Amino acid sequence: MHGLGALMITLSALSPGLGVFVVGGDVLREAGGGAILAFIAAALLGVAMASVYSELISAFPDTGAEYTLLGRTVGPSGGFAALGLILMGAPSGSAITSLGVASYLKVAFPGLPLVPCALTLTAIAYLIAVLNIRLSAFVTGVFLTLEILSLVVLGALGLAHPHRGIATLLHPALPLPHGGLAPVSLAVMGTAFAGAVYAFNGYSGVVSVSEEIHDPHARVTGVVFGALGLACLLEILPMAGVWLGARDLPAMLTATSPVAAFAREAGGPLLAYAMSLSVAVALFNCNIANSLMFGRQLYSTGRDGVWSEPVNRALATIHPRLHSPWVATLVMGGLSMIACLVPLHLLVLLIGSGTSMIYVAVCLGVIAGRRNGATNHSLHRTPLYPLAPAIALIALTFLLVESLGDPEGRIGVIAALVIMAVSVALYRLYLRRRGRWAHRGPDADRESAGALERDLA
Repeated sequence: MHGLGALMITLSALSPGLGVFVVGGDVLREAGGGAILAFIAAALLGVAMASVYSELISAFPDTGAEYTLLGRTVGPSGGFAALGLILMGAPSGSAITSLGVASYLKVAFPGLPLVPCALTLTAIAYLIAVLNIRLSAFVTGVFLTLEILSLVVLGALGLAHPHRGIATLLHPALPLPHGGLAPVSLAVMGTAFAGAVYAFNGYSGVVSVSEEIHDPHARVTGVVFGALGLACLLEILPMAGVWLGARDLPAMLTATSPVAAFAREAGGPLLAYAMSLSVAVALFNCNIANSLMFGRQLYSTGRDGVWSEPVNRALATIHPRLHSPWVATLVMGGLSMIACLVPLHLLVLLIGSGTSMIYVAVCLGVIAGRRNGATNHSLHRTPLYPLAPAIALIALTFLLVESLGDPEGRIGVIAALVIMAVSVALYRLYLRRRGRWAHRGPDADRESAGALERDLA
């Protein structure tokens, strides 16, 4: 496929609808008017991370994602630390998204059972992901159009009929019980920022389908920044519209879904009903796009020889007609269905901490790649290096410190560290001694020897 198909899949995986209706609602409830500043700060962090990712992806457009990016810059141990987080986060992310779709469908169909519905939606998403990549891109493109339309309508409702001035966006405040606004504390803004970061996560997903893009070395940077730029417009403007256009702030912020409550207030029950369905479509579309990517990430481990020989052969199987890694995709679908049975709160803890850890590792990866020359052939060089990775590392350190200060957040960080340690031990104590593992994606012959030398060093 060309850049447009990759952009549709990547933007669908990022899912601006999820960022506004799900993450945005939580951030609004937490920080009130500060939610928009939190989203702007998260978007700026996204620009820094997009620059870092683009340099690595342009150098190594391999479906293994961070597992390969770090394996070829930091060394195989770094790659396996990322692989553990990927194998934990991918099924968790699919399950969270499917449970989110089911919860929004329950608004339209109250008698719908939550978990069975999530299991069914997960199975359908992964079956669609088995299709030819161009057909899957077309399906996600149709759903993405509906998602974008709903966000445009939402933003227009608020921005066309504001009930407070734009200046309130620059002064984070929450409504008081008896009227008026109270300033939002710095600690609350930190928590809101942590949530907003997840709203923009996904622009790097193009790496997982990069081997199916014409001239990926040259195109992936445009896809990464295109997806992030569109997400910024499609998330920040509707969020501003919701805050400015809400007539009754306390009622909206105490609702189960603040953004849906605003849609009901501003557009009536019919629009609220349509918005609930559009959110379900957006989340389901996100699940399809992520299913494409997660299956290909697992496929890369079979191609590289991570598992036993029979398992490697199965995971590396490509469908003769659909040209997709169908076995790996269905295996990941089965794992995601199992994750639907895990409590949602635990899934959120695991994926949030794992995402922050991967971002830190990617920043270290681009620094290592510059120092050891692994990324010298990249067509994209991070502007003002090392400013972008330095800013990202400072922001991510802040997020991790905030998480460690919270009892529940601490559980997620510790779990991520344990998973990374076990993954590195698997490589060092078993795979390295066995001697048959190696990166076997594009440019593998040129890069694998250097990666192994960096790991031994």
